[in-house]
Amino acid sequence: MQRFPKETLPAYLNFLQAKYDAFTGAVEVRSSPYYAMIDPCDICQLRCPTCPTGIENEGRKSKIDSDTHYRSDRSRLTPALFDALLEESGDSLFRIDFHSWGEPLLNSHTASFIRKAKTYDIETSIHTNLSLKLTDEQLEELLSSGLDHMIVSVDGFSQPVYERFRVGGDVELVKENLKRAASIRDRLGLATSIVYKYLVFSWNEHEIAQAQQFAEKHGVLFVRNDACVPDAEWLPSYRKEEKPFLTLLDVDELDRQWERAGQPGYWREHEKHPFFLPVQLGQNWVPTDGPITDTYCDWHYSTAVVQPGGQMAPCCMVEKESDRFGTVVPGEVPLAEVWNNDNYRKSRAVFAGESVAGLEDTDTICNRCYFPDAVKHNYSNNDHRVIGQYLHLYGDSEPVLAQAFRLLLEGEGESSRAKYIAFFERGVADRLAAIRAGELKVERRQTDEPAMLSPATEKLDIGEAAEIMQGYMSELGRFEIDGQSVRDASLLPYPKPRITAAILELVNATSDQQEKANFRSGAMVLAFFQPDVGLDSAGLDKVGPQDRPWKDIVESEMRVMDRTLAELG
Repeated sequence: MQRFPKETLPAYLNFLQAKYDAFTGAVEVRSSPYYAMIDPCDICQLRCPTCPTGIENEGRKSKIDSDTHYRSDRSRLTPALFDALLEESGDSLFRIDFHSWGEPLLNSHTASFIRKAKTYDIETSIHTNLSLKLTDEQLEELLSSGLDHMIVSVDGFSQPVYERFRVGGDVELVKENLKRAASIRDRLGLATSIVYKYLVFSWNEHEIAQAQQFAEKHGVLFVRNDACVPDAEWLPSYRKEEKPFLTLLDVDELDRQWERAGQPGYWREHEKHPFFLPVQLGQNWVPTDGPITDTYCDWHYSTAVVQPGGQMAPCCMVEKESDRFGTVVPGEVPLAEVWNNDNYRKSRAVFAGESVAGLEDTDTICNRCYFPDAVKHNYSNNDHRVIGQYLHLYGDSEPVLAQAFRLLLEGEGESSRAKYIAFFERGVADRLAAIRAGELKVERRQTDEPAMLSPATEKLDIGEAAEIMQGYMSELGRFEIDGQSVRDASLLPYPKPRITAAILELVNATSDQQEKANFRSGAMVLAFFQPDVGLDSAGLDKVGPQDRPWKDIVESEMRVMDRTLAELG
């Protein structure tokens, strides 16, 4: 498991408080965000057809700007604003994603932002189209800044296919930049992960193999993903039977909801189309003005989304300036003030099912949230890395805190949340106060050996099993397990026998039927990971002395696992 680099204790104390705030549905929080998405630039040179920035660019080009207008103040993040954000929040942040609705490399300060973030031991990443003329010096400055992850969006391999979605981009320029970036990284001995990210559509799935071969040849990780698309004709062959997450009737009902809330015309004509979401995100949506059934949205407690001018949005999906929650102003309005303002408090209250005096007329986009749970909680997939790093650094030097982190590994089902809340209230809160007052010290462990990630064993304790399971489940979103394709077992965060042991331990230990079902589904998916098959083998590839198709091997493993789980009851 790749742990976060943060080592200072206050960040971990804040994390425990934030999880308590989230689980209890706190309206006004005592914690600070521990992840951030800070956009260096909400300007872009491309015109991608589903991105609000690209749509606005295309609108200007087509002289229909009024219909496609999202923001009136697109800009670049200034060093003064970033320094203020970092000074206030750097000690609590584990990760900053330097991207959102623009091209981060159009801001000449992006490398320096990353370098400053690394002085606080913060993990960093950027998403870039890389369709820019960059010198070797510029690439070296970016990579040597301490950047951990550079994800490059390249949805095709030939120019006609690539520019169907990345309108205005030059795929040959992108590929040349990728090759030079990988070469510079290797020459400098850097650990930066460089990713060729490929969104799959109906018109580009035939070029996946070429793109993957190119990436592997040049030392770049190839990752294919499914996209949210507005048209059934865009769906690749393996998604043709997919039903829309939002139909046209659903969108019409949403439009009426906004009109009833006093925002007629919120949904523009070009936005009124079906929405198809990838399998791992899509769920049925019930168009209603009734109460939201989620008890909390993780974005309201974990992740600050800051636009280049300091404006804050409640989550990464919000693009319209009318939906902003407030603005950070260096020396005047700190992030903490916005984090607990009326908009945030009202939105948290909506999810918690609470009414807050004085906020009856406050209205936010969260009041009518239509995003699936996977979006509301997608950043929490990183939480197991925070927990693993704390246990690695501090172990059981303060047993109550260690137990609190281990309880978080049990998941976020209703019973698991209740256990954490009760445990926090019994002793964790007092210890946090004592540590901050200097009355209690938590000592670092005296060994570099991981506290919970011991070599493979036959028997796992419940805390160890929960950590392994959470790490495994958080990785599954990166893979397209469609019932046919097989992935190489080396991609798993732990050896298969350890994951299997963890699953069996947790199925046997929990009485929560929903958690049992989740663990069982994870067990079945595990069978699709086999050794020595490459990053993306086809389902009917033949291997082994019996010359059997991979599909037969997977089905055999699934039958064995199914029998084992049945015996556990």
